[in-house]
Amino acid sequence: MKLSAEIKLNLKIPEVLAKAEEATRLGLRDTIVAIHGDAVRMSPYKTGHNRRSIASEVSGMGVVEQGEDAKPGRIVEEDKLEAATYSTSGYGGFL
Repeated sequence: MKLSAEIKLNLKIPEVLAKAEEATRLGLRDTIVAIHGDAVRMSPYKTGHNRRSIASEVSGMGVVEQGEDAKPGRIVEEDKLEAATYSTSGYGGFL
């Protein structure tokens, strides 16, 4: 007796990877928005310039939060899953 079997897989790996990457970016965005709020709220201030200069961005989404004094700038690389919150005041790191 001879048996033969054929297995066909219909894995949609590219689609699954794309959805997982998008879900990760959305999770990064939600996290970085919360961190941005904490950074603004906890920033010491006299004039408020540093608070207004805090910006946050997520790769693939650009700037997701930005104070009115924040200068435009790219901190994260588009080909990676990265997020950043930063101050463009020039002295935010010291605070």
